[in-house]
Amino acid sequence: WNARKRAFSRLRLSTTLRRAMASASGGPSLCPGLDTTDAGAGEAPPSQAPPIGHVPLDTCPGCGVFMKNWKRHLARCSPDHLHKTWAQDAPHIWAQIRALWGAESRVARIMALRFGFEEEGPMGTAEVASRLGMSPKGTAHEIQRVLCRLPMVADASPLHVLYEDDDLMAVEKPSGMPVTPSNRCRGGALLNRAIHHVRRAAVQRDGLTEVDAAFKVKDPYVVHRLDVDTSGVLLFAKTSDAAGQLGNQFSSDAGVEKTYVALARSTDAPAADTA
Repeated sequence: WNARKRAFSRLRLSTTLRRAMASASGGPSLCPGLDTTDAGAGEAPPSQAPPIGHVPLDTCPGCGVFMKNWKRHLARCSPDHLHKTWAQDAPHIWAQIRALWGAESRVARIMALRFGFEEEGPMGTAEVASRLGMSPKGTAHEIQRVLCRLPMVADASPLHVLYEDDDLMAVEKPSGMPVTPSNRCRGGALLNRAIHHVRRAAVQRDGLTEVDAAFKVKDPYVVHRLDVDTSGVLLFAKTSDAAGQLGNQFSSDAGVEKTYVALARSTDAPAADTA
């Protein structure tokens, strides 16, 4: 850990020196497309922003601040520069924002401009702040707050529940379906169906609206997994205590006994009859 800290410090020092040298000589910026003269307000114009999957050296292409943990920061601030599936995810994210905060809300306006959900955009955080009369810091905080609070997708597709009580649920996992989605903004996984199941139960039991259920109902906890091509019984925990206890049992050799059944078929052609 100390070696990593020293290497990170050397990287920051090297970056600072190279920026100072480039500035003094009138040379090109260290990160093309980013305004490195002010790390607190630098912006990456949409036309010059790094491509998806490319990680700037240390500066967020959305808000322009220094990133200590680039994956964590991009996930909460600029997922359009992190996930290669953003083009497919964006319509679902925009639909959730409109449903949860309202199509005419300030949140929807900020997100639409920042990520280009409608005709205008995408824009950097500073440009969005200027258009809406907000501070860049406040705009960045609002964007991160929305992305962190965005509930996981609830899939209304059928879910075969084998057993359920207040602590856990056992469901049938079909072959070809992943247990979890590739990221929280996508559906199509067994977890998304389980989420819809518990939210619908809360709506019917407690009289919550679907929006309230999305924010107030705890999503099921994944305590073990099955391969995509494997069918079988999968357990979800419904409380944190149950998740901890089940997780300990699955991680212990003596905790859970699993039984697998496989069907094999020979692919060799039968021998020709020579009689």
